[in-house]
Amino acid sequence: TDFALDAEPVEQSYSFDPKLVRWVRLVLKSNHGGPLFELGEVKLIGRYADEGPTDVALVNVLAAQNGGKVVSFSRQYNDSSWAARNLIDGKLGQGHGFAMAGAEPGEVNFALPTEATIAYVAFNPFTTESPNTWVKDVEVLVSSEGTEGEFTSVGRFTVHNWRHIDAASKPLPDQRFAIEPVKARFIKLRLLSNHGGDYIELGEFKAYQGSQ
Repeated sequence: TDFALDAEPVEQSYSFDPKLVRWVRLVLKSNHGGPLFELGEVKLIGRYADEGPTDVALVNVLAAQNGGKVVSFSRQYNDSSWAARNLIDGKLGQGHGFAMAGAEPGEVNFALPTEATIAYVAFNPFTTESPNTWVKDVEVLVSSEGTEGEFTSVGRFTVHNWRHIDAASKPLPDQRFAIEPVKARFIKLRLLSNHGGDYIELGEFKAYQGSQ
């Protein structure tokens, strides 16, 4: 599987179908234009074959089915197939994306049913429109009170649009980032740029509970 690293200096986590392995080969295919290839860390998250199923499933506390809600947004293309609430419906594809009319930065504000400790955020840029419109740079901020001055940034992230994948038929895997665990009741997602299209679009946004 090809993975593209193009983000702020936080860990980038990518999921794939579980495989039983002993040897792993990492192929470094390109850099950002410099004379050397450099990489800080590579990790494989799993368990030994002779261990029981000890993995703890991550809980997306922002999902609508878990009580997450959209409370406000800068703008949305429409209130149906491109509505902000589609960001947390757990679905990708036709009628399940979010689009902001125009490519200027904007934001979407969410509320969790109760305060939770967030340890990961994840983005899936896939929509049925051109990858040029998919979100590129985002910022996530959190607050326990929800008032504007109370929000604290947990990071800016760059979301890859994986242009080699057919945007019409192959949804992408989530791009997940570890953050310093932080308590939050309200989450602000700032969509800052895309890859050159006329709109900023995003398929899914997730926040996973962790420990603090």
